[in-house]
Amino acid sequence: MPRNKIIGALTGTGKKKLSKALVEIAPVCEAKVLEHKHLIVRAEILKPIEDETVATDWMRELVDKIGMQVLQGPWSAYEGSPGNQGITTSVILTTSHAVAHFWSEPNPALLEFDLYSCACFDIDDVIRHFDILDPVKIEYKFLDRKNNLQEISHEVLTMSN
Repeated sequence: MPRNKIIGALTGTGKKKLSKALVEIAPVCEAKVLEHKHLIVRAEILKPIEDETVATDWMRELVDKIGMQVLQGPWSAYEGSPGNQGITTSVILTTSHAVAHFWSEPNPALLEFDLYSCACFDIDDVIRHFDILDPVKIEYKFLDRKNNLQEISHEVLTMSN
């Protein structure tokens, strides 16, 4: 089954960017077919977004990067309750939705991200978009919701200093 493939984890001395670890990109989707793909990401990050405007811009840039179209949004809001402090940003796409939750209190900070789409998208483009957040660890699952929630891939990327 065609899918994106992220090879290995980032290792070595000095902080390396995600883009250097993302290789062997294969097509995710068949042309002109509704895909019903779901990307779920949990990332430990050193530079969480803590401003609503920055979060909205970050989501808009991601939508542009993956070639999707906004139906409404994006919107962002800050929640300040102790233990739940952070920003949530979401967008309704012509092909479904994307949402990101940034919790700034944990160390490292936490990003939970969800992208569901009936259109084709490249996982590597999404993961590369997290590079600005200085990730320490990224774990994702990619599901085919058209075919009984079949897992297409599950990867864990650990970055080293």
